[in-house]
Amino acid sequence: MKTTALFVLMVIVISTSAQNKKTPNPVADKNQLVYQGFLIKVSQQNVNSFGYSVYSRGQLVILQVVNPFTLSPLGLSNKEDAFKIAKWQIDQLHMSGNVNLNTNVKTNQQISPEVATQLGISIPPQTNHKK
Repeated sequence: MKTTALFVLMVIVISTSAQNKKTPNPVADKNQLVYQGFLIKVSQQNVNSFGYSVYSRGQLVILQVVNPFTLSPLGLSNKEDAFKIAKWQIDQLHMSGNVNLNTNVKTNQQISPEVATQLGISIPPQTNHKK
């Protein structure tokens, strides 16, 4: 009888502790962030150069692999700036009401340098290689 009661108590303790475990965060990666229901994934394009992609319900809606201010293939200089711009673009989608998933993917959009100033992002000077 004591053995049965001890067994039942162990089963209750084990099942209770299993239910109390937190579900792992699917976006625990430091290169990903969920913002207003959109998944932002930042990726390193070159050495010290970052781009990003934005997904809604698993569908790609924004892809930015070049610097959005200069259209330089070097991209953004750090991950934090990539997250700032991606959030800004998501805000613009919401403001325009253009969050329809049936639209084309927005790829390598050029963004005004004033937005960089607004978001506290420094734009590297462009070099002119033409002779």
